[in-house]
Amino acid sequence: MSNGLLHGSELYNFEKQQLRLMRNSILAHHGYLFQSRDLQEYFGNEPWYHPADSNEDIQLSFLELINIDLIKYREKEMDAEQQ
Repeated sequence: MSNGLLHGSELYNFEKQQLRLMRNSILAHHGYLFQSRDLQEYFGNEPWYHPADSNEDIQLSFLELINIDLIKYREKEMDAEQQ
């Protein structure tokens, strides 16, 4: 997801939990320190995940920020569809 722009239509193939993991995996690849216990455990089991000392120094690329926003938008759409 850091290598290319996601297309909104491809996000319709995933369930909400999968979207959450996709979105947070972008952060995890930068060593983001998660407050959520389930994300700590999930990414803590990945051999490539190395937590940073602080989230303050983590810088995401413009492309990563756009992809996160696209995923968040789809997650909000799913919430609205359930109401």
